[in-house]
Amino acid sequence: RALRLVYGEVGFQHRLLMATARCGGDRLAYFEEVRAAAAVVQKPIFAAFGLPAPPGGVAALRRLTMRFEKEGDPAVLSLGLQCRLLLGVEGGIAITDTMDVPFFQQPERGACVQTCVMMALKWCFPERAYTFERLDALTGRAAEKWTWLVQALVALRREGAEATLFSDFDFSGLRAGGAAFLRRHFADAEVAELVVERTDLDALTRAIGSLGAAGGLEPRRFTVQDLGEAFLRDHLLLLPVDSAMLPDLSALVGSRSHSLHLVALTGIGRHHVRLHDPSGMADWIVNGSLFSEAWSAAGADNDAIVVVRSTSQTSGAASPHATAIAQERSDG
Repeated sequence: RALRLVYGEVGFQHRLLMATARCGGDRLAYFEEVRAAAAVVQKPIFAAFGLPAPPGGVAALRRLTMRFEKEGDPAVLSLGLQCRLLLGVEGGIAITDTMDVPFFQQPERGACVQTCVMMALKWCFPERAYTFERLDALTGRAAEKWTWLVQALVALRREGAEATLFSDFDFSGLRAGGAAFLRRHFADAEVAELVVERTDLDALTRAIGSLGAAGGLEPRRFTVQDLGEAFLRDHLLLLPVDSAMLPDLSALVGSRSHSLHLVALTGIGRHHVRLHDPSGMADWIVNGSLFSEAWSAAGADNDAIVVVRSTSQTSGAASPHATAIAQERSDG
């Protein structure tokens, strides 16, 4: 009710009218103006009700009201609709749910996985500090070699993070067959040779083997529905994309095939997503359809690392996953 009152004030509505004139038919640009204007009036209201400042308070309020909307509470439904109407976002762009995820920029090309792991660990354990040298060691990164998601998964779990990799890739086949398996798996011979050349098979097979004791691999593709549900539960998602399919990233990779890049999901809107791109763009807004195509492209395959933050993690206690991996390492 307090938000409905401030959204309806003459001064606030005048700001939105001016934003409409400036943005014309560009709904995404209008949304950004609305978000900035709304944050100013939301902040004191959120503070009065014990909510975090925007954008965190917006996400918290949205998750709270969703429970009532699902039950069909007419009062909540009416208030929500009135607020959306006053903001002018009832016709296509919803206020984005966002997450407050620490951002780091990769120090060099090829370090996107290490940088996303650093973001995830800082999100789980704010009191810890990591160097890129430490992340290279944790993920088994070698010079001029790529880092696979399973190596990132092992690094996260060794540090006590509750993380799961969703992927239908045949890691057992890769561990057993090595380079020959990769050449059979990738239909394009040029891509296959590139993957073999850029993969540190020793580090990768060690990482796959370590999962036998600690788990953490869910052998299926992650769906768009999975993504939305995980995000609404405040889980952090690290997602591979084909960067050549995203205009602002294609300049980094040119026309090279198999241009995979790891990003962290920080926001979801009706027609777009927000991403922490370690190449240098924090909370980067990407068209939802473009993102979906880049995430489902060959090589990315709708894989996802889901990281869950718990009370035991933030206190620095070792998780059962980290203990299992440590035991497996000590056993051989």
